[in-house]
Amino acid sequence: MSTHGSTPRVDDEPKTPLWLPAVGLAFFVGLAVVWATLPEPPPPATAEPVAAAPSVSAVRPAAPPPLPPGHP
Repeated sequence: MSTHGSTPRVDDEPKTPLWLPAVGLAFFVGLAVVWATLPEPPPPATAEPVAAAPSVSAVRPAAPPPLPPGHP
């Protein structure tokens, strides 16, 4: 029985470099920071401008009803 064979040992398996997960984590953290600090986009422009509602003080009271005919 020979001890040298073609079956790899557990220690011979390729390992992930230690810097690779750190780079991935830094990428996602940076992406989250950029996403959080982006300004909010303006609302989409509409074809017709929306008129502002008049304020309560600018609204005139309704005119009184007309008097019936023959009333002074």
